[in-house]
Amino acid sequence: MPKRILICSELSPAELREQAFAADTPREGKRVGTFSETVTEVFGDKTREFRRIVRVTVREIDKHGQRLLVPEIALEGWWTSFGEGIVSDETVIALYCAHATSEHFHAEFKTDLDIERLPSGKFATNDLVLTCAMLAYNTAATKVNAKHLLISAIVPT
Repeated sequence: MPKRILICSELSPAELREQAFAADTPREGKRVGTFSETVTEVFGDKTREFRRIVRVTVREIDKHGQRLLVPEIALEGWWTSFGEGIVSDETVIALYCAHATSEHFHAEFKTDLDIERLPSGKFATNDLVLTCAMLAYNTAATKVNAKHLLISAIVPT
């Protein structure tokens, strides 16, 4: 089996820390640092470059103004194949957050229509079931929205 090697950035831990904490202070007692680095992965004869984005949040005062004895540190990370100059760190993070919204809609669709498990092992049959479910869901959503619009037109807010 080929050997897997990760080659990280040339930044030292001190430089990474300095880059992260020359960061935002959205409120007193909260610092948010975001940085990214390029990681090169060599697997056999193939070489790939990825970008690792890290966001560190340090809270020394909670949202109610209470000082914390021990700072609360949150570390979040994302891997992407988008290059450094193509998409900003904030855009990548927003795209990943939007992905969760999409997953929520899929789960709601499947749960509401009781199709968590499709009835057949045949693609064509499952395609027909999903098409009928989509038609029923959209029809119901349209009726609910129309009823809401009618009520809001009659009853002023």
